[in-house]
Amino acid sequence: MNGMLTIQTVGMMMKRPDEFFKKVIPAILIPIFGLLSAALVFQYALRPEALEKLLDGAQSPYAVLEAYDKWYGELITVSIAGAALMAVCCAAAVFIGRKSAVAVACAVVISLIGILVSVMMPVSEDISGQRAKIREDMAQIENAATVPAEIIFGKEKGDSGLPGISTEEHPAMFTVYSGIGEDTGHGWMNFYIPDSLGFTPDSGKMYDENKSVDWNNENAQLYFVTYTTNYNIVTTIEPRD
Repeated sequence: MNGMLTIQTVGMMMKRPDEFFKKVIPAILIPIFGLLSAALVFQYALRPEALEKLLDGAQSPYAVLEAYDKWYGELITVSIAGAALMAVCCAAAVFIGRKSAVAVACAVVISLIGILVSVMMPVSEDISGQRAKIREDMAQIENAATVPAEIIFGKEKGDSGLPGISTEEHPAMFTVYSGIGEDTGHGWMNFYIPDSLGFTPDSGKMYDENKSVDWNNENAQLYFVTYTTNYNIVTTIEPRD
């Protein structure tokens, strides 16, 4: 709310208190109520339990990605609904204060702020961008177009959800291992191995950074994996003789 509008609002409160409380106060409170409601609903949809419900029963890399896709879709829907709610609140506030220019201005300004916040909530988390990547990975699995690689696993980096929104708080459906090999350009990559694959590398034959490359090539266990390009989710894995 700009300075001029604030001055006009205060002036009206002092000179015409009855009109101020009947028209301006509702014009301010209704959009604020809409904004708070939209923010609370978005935060409710963002909670770990919402994702856990969708992940329940997911037993394959594709099913896990599909659950995340649905969750991101719900967050986008909630954001659109929040913007629509703000438009309704604006219309209601303008109708109540239609005979007061100050009331109408307050309703419009606060509602526009609310619509902007509703739109920015998913944008700040890049939900649309992440959802597009998820769908690309799903298409790769569906079309058997995942990337093949021969790698040696390094140390475990812990359990994780899908990289993106608050992964530390959300369900850990993957175990992350670093991997290296000719197919990774001899550089380390993180591979997200779904728990459903039931895989644990041979701890006695993992890459030893204190040894030479030749030593590791001869003594460490080589694995053939297929994985998705966006999130490095492993879809198949088997040891090489």
